[in-house]
Amino acid sequence: MTAPESGLTSEILTRAAAEGNMVGDLAASLVAIPSENPPGDVTEVMTFAEQHLREGGLTVERLQPAPGRVNLVATVDSGRAGPHVILNAHLDTFPIGDLKSWTRSPHARTIEDDAIYGRGATDMKGGAAVFMKVLIVLNAARDRLSGRVTLTLVCDEETFGPHGARSLLDERPDLVGDVLLSTEPSAAGVIRYAEKGMAWGECTFRSRGAHAAYPSTHPSAIEAACAFITALQGLPDRWPPSDVVFAGDPRARQRQDEAVGPGSADALTRVVVNAGVINGGTSVNMRADLCVVKIDVRVPLGITTREVIEAVTDLASEHGGEYDVRSQSEPNASDRDHPIFTLLGDHAEAINGTRPLLGCGLGCTDARLWRAQGIPSAVYGPSPATMAAPDEHVSETALRNLIKIHALTVAALLVSR
Repeated sequence: MTAPESGLTSEILTRAAAEGNMVGDLAASLVAIPSENPPGDVTEVMTFAEQHLREGGLTVERLQPAPGRVNLVATVDSGRAGPHVILNAHLDTFPIGDLKSWTRSPHARTIEDDAIYGRGATDMKGGAAVFMKVLIVLNAARDRLSGRVTLTLVCDEETFGPHGARSLLDERPDLVGDVLLSTEPSAAGVIRYAEKGMAWGECTFRSRGAHAAYPSTHPSAIEAACAFITALQGLPDRWPPSDVVFAGDPRARQRQDEAVGPGSADALTRVVVNAGVINGGTSVNMRADLCVVKIDVRVPLGITTREVIEAVTDLASEHGGEYDVRSQSEPNASDRDHPIFTLLGDHAEAINGTRPLLGCGLGCTDARLWRAQGIPSAVYGPSPATMAAPDEHVSETALRNLIKIHALTVAALLVSR
């Protein structure tokens, strides 16, 4: 793989530094525009992003697969033959949750002590701002490149809905490209070549309703659901830990925990379950005749979602419930020897001073859709430490460094030969 010559490298770093001085303001502006999913309406934030890209000299295509659901596509084309690099980010966010848990407004332009605060700052409006700036940097250097780079800003990622990246790839198969980069949160110390799978579903429990004050021979639907949730905690023990990612290397496990947080290495090797939502009952003085539990199961490399779904189905049945899968994705990985990972690691080491671990993601991203089509996909973004939490925030310095790292990496892929 050819690296950018020194003049181009210097030019990119200079332009990246200039755009980096404005990335915090851009990220804060994106955060200030609500785009929680659900409900998933991204119209306003996409309009803002489109305007910013156009002001940066880019042509932007707007696609709207459903009301309130918008995807943007912007391409820098050198006019010469070469690879097609896709930069993917989403602009929908997790819901705010309990506003009382926040000490800062989740939708204000708050920048304090190198941190940009607000819902979506980490996941992933900060990363989207990085790619918007990267595209502007590369557009200015396009006469020195070969091939093209496309930014896809999508909706509907947080709920893995049908109108975001899935709709975009169905409508525009040319956007599969040759390689994908994502700035989903990963931490500076980890480049993700893979991610765990998942199964989202609902377990429904029914029982005979009755007056709460009178004896009953039937457990209420809520009691059955609670027994199921308790039993669900033992589900991961049915499979031995998978060591596909770490291959017996204790140092790799240690680096994973150092980069992402204590316990993350263990979580990568095991099935992880979460009962995220429970709804049931009609009145305090009635025995519940219906209870629905929504569960999230994460599946490591080396285990299939089919195995886990069958186990959850059996466990729900044992407690009188029915399990219905609503969304699923297999554990997925790219060839870790692909040059994209070497290039990304080289530039991350040059900018940050430490070479990142090549690892696996705990959560799911849109990168899985490109991997499913055989496209090498690398995820490298800011720390996930406050993702989905109150007072979510991202480091402005981290975003500045990411602009340099990704711009240099794409230039290395598209350098004139």
